[in-house]
Amino acid sequence: MGVIHNTIKTFHPAYFAMVMSTGIISIAAKLLGFTEISYGLFYLNIVAYAIVFFTSDTPGNDVLE
Repeated sequence: MGVIHNTIKTFHPAYFAMVMSTGIISIAAKLLGFTEISYGLFYLNIVAYAIVFFTSDTPGNDVLE
């Protein structure tokens, strides 16, 4: 777990932008009628957000430690 945790802790801030853009595209797909794609992106977004949230190196975030 240490190697994975250290690797994820050094993620570039662009990963947050990936989470945001996935959510935006998911909403747009839903509004355009692409329901299956929308739900797939939504669930991908949940996983990506959890990874970014639980591995962020912010003060007070000692969930994994």
